[in-house]
Amino acid sequence: MYEKEYFAGDYSPILFGYVSIFYRINSWFRFRRIAALIRKYGGHGRILDVGCALGHSLRRFRSIGLESVGCDISAWATKRARKMNLKINIVRADALFLPFRPKIFNATTAFETLEHCSDLSLALKEIRRVTKSNGLVLVSVPTTDLNNTQGDKSHVWHMSLKEWLDLFRKYFRVLNVEFFLKFMKYVDGETCNTFIALRSMEKKTDP
Repeated sequence: MYEKEYFAGDYSPILFGYVSIFYRINSWFRFRRIAALIRKYGGHGRILDVGCALGHSLRRFRSIGLESVGCDISAWATKRARKMNLKINIVRADALFLPFRPKIFNATTAFETLEHCSDLSLALKEIRRVTKSNGLVLVSVPTTDLNNTQGDKSHVWHMSLKEWLDLFRKYFRVLNVEFFLKFMKYVDGETCNTFIALRSMEKKTDP
């Protein structure tokens, strides 16, 4: 599913899709907020982006002095990301089986990734496993107009903000919750994502 058609497909190269100019502009504005959250809650050092797609965030993380590593399940996306930037550090991997040692990252991000995971509990356990104790975890998930996401066959989960937060609290401490670029909902007609900052905790009882 997550190959060229998913990332590019029939989208306009200007307006939509991961390779579009619009997506790059949007990701630049979004990254300004991500960088602010990292400064506020910590996370400097080594950072992992789970579901990094074409690696836009990896390049920006590196621009602010972070050692960025990315992983994505898509062979096409990882290959394309390396071609776009030879210095990018990216591996092909499933979010349910991250190929990294425990507690190796100061921060971990997963932007529009978790709703695609077949086993959410395992994905969150893996994120917690590779993130240092008290490390920062930043995620974004769809939380509004959930009926609209039903048409996206790649989305496994369609949950409200409360349901997401209840799940996250089983593994992390919630630090911050906010909508980001809500106007995007009116530009592309899609779901407004919520950004959630979490703190990885050493002692947390698994459900």
